[in-house]
Amino acid sequence: MNWVMMQAFRLKNKALKLKEDFNEAFWIEEENFYSMALDCHNSPVHNVTSNIGHCLAMGIIDKSRQHLVEEKLMSSEINSGWGLRTLNTTSPAFDPISYHNGSVWVHDTVFASLGMTESSRSEVIKNLFEAANLFEDNRLPELFAGFQRKEGDLKIQNYPEACAPQAWASGALIWGIFNLLEHRRGHKNIEFNKEKFPSWLDSISVKYPEVATI
Repeated sequence: MNWVMMQAFRLKNKALKLKEDFNEAFWIEEENFYSMALDCHNSPVHNVTSNIGHCLAMGIIDKSRQHLVEEKLMSSEINSGWGLRTLNTTSPAFDPISYHNGSVWVHDTVFASLGMTESSRSEVIKNLFEAANLFEDNRLPELFAGFQRKEGDLKIQNYPEACAPQAWASGALIWGIFNLLEHRRGHKNIEFNKEKFPSWLDSISVKYPEVATI
């Protein structure tokens, strides 16, 4: 076995041990969810946050618990109907217009959706797509308030100091749509698999910017 293979073997085992330790230390049995922190006694803090969606997307969550995490993320505790709240509504610290304690971050929501099943991912991206249509020039801001969406809502409470437009918010929605669809990139074109289009998306077009030549 050469050095490269030995390193690969060592790093794989290290990653598997990390996954095992994470799933044991951060799991909250009562919540069927993971904590984002341990207290001074190395016990999980009883909070429910969208950050765990990142863990779902990266594959560190045990396969037997993935459906439980997705179920919680898609529940009204976290899912506002426009996007995922940073903190669940039952937390004493929840505030729908708090920067990190209840607001909806666009890139955070998309990141979490990448680890979900196709149906849930489609619903999350659809909600963000609909949210974008309610902002000026259809451009998503950095974040917005985490109030629950009601049927017929035509307005979203903005976060007072959100950066708008925000590149990582606009880019995140495009990233989410592209991950939802099967696509193949060519030199000057992108081909999409029409069979993978969700019912709420009829068509999509991508325009490359003109590059000036000297």
